[in-house]
Parts: sequence; C-alpha cells; structure tokens
Amino acid sequence: SAYGYDQRVEVFGTSGNSVSVANVPALPLELRDAHGTHRPQHVHSFPQRFDDAFQAELDYFIRCVNGAAAPKVTARDALLATLVAQAALHSARHDTVVKLLRTDDLPTLDYAVPA
Repeated sequence: SAYGYDQRVEVFGTSGNSVSVANVPALPLELRDAHGTHRPQHVHSFPQRFDDAFQAELDYFIRCVNGAAAPKVTARDALLATLVAQAALHSARHDTVVKLLRTDDLPTLDYAVPA
C-alpha cells in the first residue's frame, strides 16, 4: 500500500496487563497543529522494519548449527504450536470454541482432527 503495512499488535492478559508493538515510523517525528497530528509514513516493508530481528535470528541459527548455542525452541514447543494452530483452524471452519486440554503434561484437543 502507499503508506506501508500496518503491523500493530496488542495483547491483553487476564489480570489487566497488556503489551503492544507500534508501527515503526520512517522518522521519529510527530507534528501537532490546528489541523491534527501529522506523522511520517511507516517504514514501508516487513523486511525493512524487521531487518535487525532477521539478522539476529540468522546469526543465532548459525551459532546453533556450529554448536556455539543451543536452540531455544524445542520439539515440544513445535508440537504445542501445531496443536494451537489445528484448534484455531477447526474453530474457524466450524464456528465453535475448541478447548485445549492437558493430559500427561501434553495438551490434547477435545475433538478428533479430520483426516
């Protein structure tokens, strides 16, 4: 789009806590006048906005491959992410709430995943 991609996110917790990430402006400048608040455009693309994060991720991956660091994400983490994604997909397709249940310290879904 002409103004870049809107990549804001807000997450709210059950205790009233929250965290948010704002769009990155091309310049850290804001002008307020009688006509409103004016800001520069956002940094245009996803790679531009997250270049430092991508570089840090690549550097860490190389350190893991070379044995200089241990992966922070485990196979169990991948399994949990997959189960959450399956639950979200089922919920969206069937317009229903899907509960994640814990059994033997691993979650299971309260429905059968269609083949």
